[in-house]
Amino acid sequence: MKGGDSLHKSYRNINQPHPVIIKEQEAIELDYLKKKLYVVNGIMLLMVGPLVWLLYHLQVPTQTAWIFGLIYSLYFVINLAFFAYEDYFNSLKLSIYTSALIIYALAIALILEIQTPSMFTILFLAYAIVSIYQDRKVALINSLLLLSIGSLFISFYPETFRGSGDYVAQQVYLYAFLIIFVGLLTTASSILIKRKMFFYRQLAVIKETEIRMISLVFDLKKQAQPTMKNQDKYYAKVKDFTEELSNKIKMDNIFQEKLEIIARLHEGQSKAALHKQYPNYSVEMLDELERLIFSDNSRLQSLAYKLSQADDVTISRKELYAESHLKTLKKTFDSNYTKIIAFSALYTLLHLDTPVHQGLDSESIKQKFVETDFYHLIDTKIIDIYQNNTDVLNKIHDDAFKQKVSS
Repeated sequence: MKGGDSLHKSYRNINQPHPVIIKEQEAIELDYLKKKLYVVNGIMLLMVGPLVWLLYHLQVPTQTAWIFGLIYSLYFVINLAFFAYEDYFNSLKLSIYTSALIIYALAIALILEIQTPSMFTILFLAYAIVSIYQDRKVALINSLLLLSIGSLFISFYPETFRGSGDYVAQQVYLYAFLIIFVGLLTTASSILIKRKMFFYRQLAVIKETEIRMISLVFDLKKQAQPTMKNQDKYYAKVKDFTEELSNKIKMDNIFQEKLEIIARLHEGQSKAALHKQYPNYSVEMLDELERLIFSDNSRLQSLAYKLSQADDVTISRKELYAESHLKTLKKTFDSNYTKIIAFSALYTLLHLDTPVHQGLDSESIKQKFVETDFYHLIDTKIIDIYQNNTDVLNKIHDDAFKQKVSS
């Protein structure tokens, strides 16, 4: 089954993360993270006017007002600094953590300066602004800061919140309100973050499916046609195009040398030898040029195939999400009976060795279902039923393919 072994390469690790998927998830999250940073920075910029008016209206001393200005300036300087780092994803992640701390520092400074019960709402405003980031770690920091800072103010500044009546009862009510309120806010944030992460994961699954299907198409083409046609003509045609382009814009052909390097990389020449021959090109630059080689399963070939198939096709992310949900075993409109039947069929088929899938044993299937992202594609109730009734599913497989009558 030589052809089947070749096809296995595309689908053997279907439940393991594809090398591109981690970057894809980061790219999706980075896109949303930048939008949230813009929103929070915009809100903070709009808050400058009300803050200046409040400080002026309450006749806050100039020296104290400069402290608020310094905190605000620090906020925007840090955000701009993190935007300049090369490690964009991690630097923006660090930016939202420091931004959350600075926002709370500003809220604490305001409460300490204007010690009135109404100013306590500034903490909840800070919580609401920081919640826009919708990050798991930021949400945890946000809840802990609100709970701890609120508790400290109630303990060390009791006169600020004291009203008429029993003082001890008032303290108990304030603590109870703070704990319950923070608990509700944390629960709501957790639900939103969980839904967001599920959305990111589904988009990444779509990307993974696309990559695997293109790889499978190339494997099938390779079996039907072992050598790629017009591969050698490709570089010559690209060279002709660049020369024509250079003549049209009246400049030297700066692409010629790069095309020569790509062609030699394609022929199998080592990067060390090319680095000696072309000292102006570092190893990193040669790695980048190597990605432009037009060969079997190359990134450029995958991109060209995708463009040829997706011409004049526009698909929104909402449609992608709907398609990914349709491929799961947790559709909201399916009954539990339907989900159990579908899961049993899937479990049985995973044992079979087919041209596009290498058969798995029961332990491997369990590991795939429970310990990988595939867990999120199955209803949790069905997973619980499976874990508690694995022997029943094994009997279904034996009855179907081993002609064994279960008792």
